[in-house]
Amino acid sequence: MRIIKKIIAVIIITMLMFIFGGCWNYREIESLAIVSCAAIDEGENGGFYITVETVIVEASEGNVKNVPQYTELNGDTFFEAIRDMITVKGKKLYWSHAKAILISEQVAKKDISQALDFMYRDAEIREDTWILIVKGTKAGELLKSGAEAKEVMGFKINDVLKAQSFVSRFFSIPLFDFLELLSDPKTSTLAPTIQLIEVDNKKLTQVIGTAFFKSDRLIGYLDEDDSKSLLVIRNKLQRGLYVVNDVTKPGVNVALEIFKNKTKLRPYVQDGALIIAINTNFEANIAEITGSVDLISDEGRVKLKKIAEKQMKQDLEKLIKKAQEDYKMDFLNFKNVIMKKQPAVWKQIADDWDTVFPEIKTEISINVHIRGSAIVRKPILVGE
Repeated sequence: MRIIKKIIAVIIITMLMFIFGGCWNYREIESLAIVSCAAIDEGENGGFYITVETVIVEASEGNVKNVPQYTELNGDTFFEAIRDMITVKGKKLYWSHAKAILISEQVAKKDISQALDFMYRDAEIREDTWILIVKGTKAGELLKSGAEAKEVMGFKINDVLKAQSFVSRFFSIPLFDFLELLSDPKTSTLAPTIQLIEVDNKKLTQVIGTAFFKSDRLIGYLDEDDSKSLLVIRNKLQRGLYVVNDVTKPGVNVALEIFKNKTKLRPYVQDGALIIAINTNFEANIAEITGSVDLISDEGRVKLKKIAEKQMKQDLEKLIKKAQEDYKMDFLNFKNVIMKKQPAVWKQIADDWDTVFPEIKTEISINVHIRGSAIVRKPILVGE
């Protein structure tokens, strides 16, 4: 009996090895074109013009390097264009390693949801794939700008967006979070912007600034300063630099390196008016002073603190004015704050949110704690 049990156990184990010893959707890597990035422009006669960056491994002198290749096709739909790329590459595109999707201004201004519908449905697209809006040039042209240097643009963009907290000059968002926000008519969806700049006669890509949407259409942009204020209000700013201008006298600027920021929004009703109190706390070091003014001593830091807090408050007020008066769009996330902290109030105003939002009053309180001045305790003194 024991022998029979052992034989049965061996048979079962052998069968399980065959069943679980492979992958259900296994495919040879040689049969796939690994996508790192894709760019979506308007098509020649409607539809879309798609540029796809794929990666091959190139070995030279003992070194192995990822090298980009580009395929471009027109299609009435995104899916038609990328499926037809099989006729050019001889391989099916594999999307699980795609790092970013670049959308041109023209496509974003018309209906961005049409361009992204395939990605919302496709099982290969990863949730952490980034979405960016291309300013000033075609998305495909920007994607191919690293071809001469054999630079894989998808990998570079991924590195930049992951390091966002060190610069805090744009609002980054993964593709699937972006698509989820598109379905909310009362909230403005955001995405970082990318552009080509020229440095020493070379074209470089730069991720800077933020695009905002109403429903599925691009409405406008926030520059790098407004983007930083946006991150503060939405409690997304972690690190970065903040430059305080004209401290004590014109031309004396101070760069503060931010180590920590915490912002709390508290909505309340007073005398029938809806008010949102914005309280934000910064911890920073003095990273640079463009002048010989003493702002490092205790007395100097008190002066700097007051000037920095005043300028930061003005920056936040400027962004709030832009949202409420210029565009009447809630990219500040006020709606979600009210829903969470004052649900009864939200029920009363939800149907009239478009008219209520511009009338909301704000109270801003800023506290800047300057911890020190790196390893230097005295300003640079210049003899006269």
